[in-house]
Amino acid sequence: MLLALTTSCGNGARSNPVKDALAATRPPGESQMSVAFRLPGSGRNTGLYRLPALAQVAWRFEAASAAPAAVVGFVSDEDLVYALTQRQELVALDLGSGLVRTVDSAVARAVMSPTGALHIVRTDNSVAQVSRRIVTEWNARFSGIPAAMHGAVRDRLVGVVDTGGSPRLELLSPGQASGTTQPLPRGEVAFAPWGDAVAVATETGVAILDPTGDAAPRHFDTSTPARHVTFSPSGHRLYVTDGEARLIVVERFELDVLGTLPLPEPPAALRPDPHGRLLLAAGSEETVYVIDLVTLSVVGRVRSRWGDDLPSVAGEGLVLAQLDDAVLAVDARSGEELGRVESTTRDRWLIAQWDPRRPVLEFATDVAETPTPAGQLVYVQVSSSHNPEWARDFAENLRRAGVAATVLPPGSNDELHRVVLGPYRSRDEAESTARRLGLPFWIFTQDTTSSDTTGDGR
Repeated sequence: MLLALTTSCGNGARSNPVKDALAATRPPGESQMSVAFRLPGSGRNTGLYRLPALAQVAWRFEAASAAPAAVVGFVSDEDLVYALTQRQELVALDLGSGLVRTVDSAVARAVMSPTGALHIVRTDNSVAQVSRRIVTEWNARFSGIPAAMHGAVRDRLVGVVDTGGSPRLELLSPGQASGTTQPLPRGEVAFAPWGDAVAVATETGVAILDPTGDAAPRHFDTSTPARHVTFSPSGHRLYVTDGEARLIVVERFELDVLGTLPLPEPPAALRPDPHGRLLLAAGSEETVYVIDLVTLSVVGRVRSRWGDDLPSVAGEGLVLAQLDDAVLAVDARSGEELGRVESTTRDRWLIAQWDPRRPVLEFATDVAETPTPAGQLVYVQVSSSHNPEWARDFAENLRRAGVAATVLPPGSNDELHRVVLGPYRSRDEAESTARRLGLPFWIFTQDTTSSDTTGDGR
């Protein structure tokens, strides 16, 4: 019996007993898991994989009606994954229900800000903000479809627009009829994580601009043309490559050089680790160099195609790499393959730290195959009550959390309404599921040939 949960049914606002119990029983340090979502480029359902081994979760999510063009991001407090489809639809994958819903159409670009705000630009240049799948229109709009854009602090949106051969940096704010515009040098553009600075790799070095226009542009000089530039996740450093195949580490505010590193070859692109430890550099022939930013040294090489989503650092020393027919989890330093999943280059991937609201995550490799004897059904009982309304409410809360719960009516020998999960193919499968639930449970066996029931608690 879930004595702790029965107290949640009272007067006042209803609570979700599943979430309450999970919060009370989840061990410290295990509230989140590193996972990867695969949004399929063709007919398959969305896949969810636990890192580092890429163990697939048995739960199946829906696929969008059209193939994904890009993954926009993950809103953790809403349990939503947003993506753009090739039909220019913004879709949301609800992790609580596994369902995909269309949020808006004719969307040219979408971006997630560091604060979790989602912004969209439609094909008519109009701008809107999305929260909990609710679209709020802005008065201001860009002068053209941005070639690149980034969500900034205070829900502002900064974009690079190039409609007439002269790039412009435009900053829009909610509630304002027009934005701030300033000329932008031509070259590769990088946005500071909070959108409070923009860096451009130019023929003479790196130009650094304030999107608000309040501060004058600054310049970091290089002896040869700057080719690529990116910010550290904290925004305090710039990583610059030049014509001599060097990586130059620059302190953003004083523009001091903190170190240089000769690279094996001129990189074609840079991608920082979200945690600031590693930097990926695209080389030739599908070679990706792994750079340790603490020791400022090349510590590994990974074979991968370079795309908008992959390769990417997926955890401490782990790289998710893309080949023609598979995605691999690779140890960045040793090159050891830790996991592999079949995947085409049309698939799109998202790496996230997810605190599952759905407490039961069954991994395909864990499912027992031994069937139950004929005439017997095995359930996981999580509650029993003399009150049928409370039992139905509890089962409904479980279902909203993504757990397939039902209420078994009283048998001939008792008056209890049992809230159960299942039935399962075996006792082992039922126990495995129950342990992942993290709540007190009872393995409940129902003999369909008689009215007898047996069970034992945990």
